[in-house]
Amino acid sequence: MADTKKPKPARPPRAEVHIFGHVMGARLTTSSLGVAAHAMGMSTSAAHCSYRLVAGPGWSLGRGAAAGASHTDCSASEPGAFVWSQPFDASFVGTALDGWPRIEVEVRSVDAHGRSELAGYATHHVPAAPGTHSICCRLWRPRGSFVDRLSTYFLGAPPQLKDPTLVYGSPGADRSLSRSNGRDRITSVSEGEVYISLSVVTRELPPVEDAEEQADPNDPAAVTAARAA
Repeated sequence: MADTKKPKPARPPRAEVHIFGHVMGARLTTSSLGVAAHAMGMSTSAAHCSYRLVAGPGWSLGRGAAAGASHTDCSASEPGAFVWSQPFDASFVGTALDGWPRIEVEVRSVDAHGRSELAGYATHHVPAAPGTHSICCRLWRPRGSFVDRLSTYFLGAPPQLKDPTLVYGSPGADRSLSRSNGRDRITSVSEGEVYISLSVVTRELPPVEDAEEQADPNDPAAVTAARAA
């Protein structure tokens, strides 16, 4: 009697991307606080950053921390230059190139009076090629209305966006790296650069069903690890 058992549909292979490195630092322009504010002695004296490693819906965080924040560094040697060397280390598992991981950075400046204000946003896709990469990302912030620009000129406190999808875009959306899905509607200004050094390690993983079949069925921990890998 012929075997009528239907073959299992082929499962797509999975890939693991391990990303580790440092947000090295940034160089800010004086306009991030305001020309008049700079003249009145309220110039940017320190800055800190926060970062996120994000990926599209076809990817999941495997290991590590996908977000973090740096210490506050004071600009001593060169005005507007800050060093953090903030480490990050995370891995993602996915089945498609859509939604490839990227890093998002927000830099905030601190003036002589302790005010923490937005200096700029930056985002960059993680390079697909394995190895060590040095990345320079342009910082930008919303230009704002005439009243916003007037307030920034005299007092600092530049405008910022509350909706992160307008800042960085949705990870799985089309044109997600155009700085924001709303960039066509938002006028922005350049505020400097942020420097990132990262390493990328990739490897191919077996499909979920194959990984479960290779695991010892009498070991629940091994089956759980195979599903999560």
